Amino acid sequence: MSILSFKNKIRKRKRGDILTKRYLKEVPFNLDGHPRGTVLLQKDNKVVVKYQAYDTEQQLMSIRQIRTSIRGPSAKQYRGYHLCGYVAIPKVKLPKSWHGNYDGPGLQYLNVHGGLTYAEIRGSYCIFGFDCAHAGDEENEDMYNPEYVMKLTEQMEEQIMSFAAIYPEWYASSDEERIAMLQKIRDSAETQEHLGFGALIDMMSGAENIKRGDDSK
Repeated sequence: MSILSFKNKIRKRKRGDILTKRYLKEVPFNLDGHPRGTVLLQKDNKVVVKYQAYDTEQQLMSIRQIRTSIRGPSAKQYRGYHLCGYVAIPKVKLPKSWHGNYDGPGLQYLNVHGGLTYAEIRGSYCIFGFDCAHAGDEENEDMYNPEYVMKLTEQMEEQIMSFAAIYPEWYASSDEERIAMLQKIRDSAETQEHLGFGALIDMMSGAENIKRGDDSK
């Protein structure tokens, strides 16, 4: 479904009711706050990280029991971990309003799995990321495949850079033109993803994230 159709649907409802060694050295991904994070795959300025929700097998079994009691038998196969994809991009290539801000103007409308959920400034780089812990991901084998998640990470980079390339023009455009430009970028992605939670929340609050006058260069 397109951005415009999603926006109209929400409006009606409201009215009706790691990187290579070089990069690792320059902008090391900060795992200090995530001791259970393990780097599975690195490619150029991109990395796929595995996060586990347990320290011991006993803890995993306890988590499975709790999830099974809530979600039923299907939760018995809970693996206790999920994957995330990250990309490091030089700050000079991005609008300042995006630095360390995954809710920067228009970003949540890009074709990124589940929407952007991570942003950080590391030295002269901005790191953006997404996670594979959204509704339906647990039953999707692709979400546990580092190679596939790396492809999604590459797509995230392509989407961000495509948007950055036209950002000055987008910034000066009308609301309708902004939506059309974002939709064109979304349509260029090989893997078509649903709009993420961040975009849907923004739409329910009036799509302020893509309106003129609410952002800055």
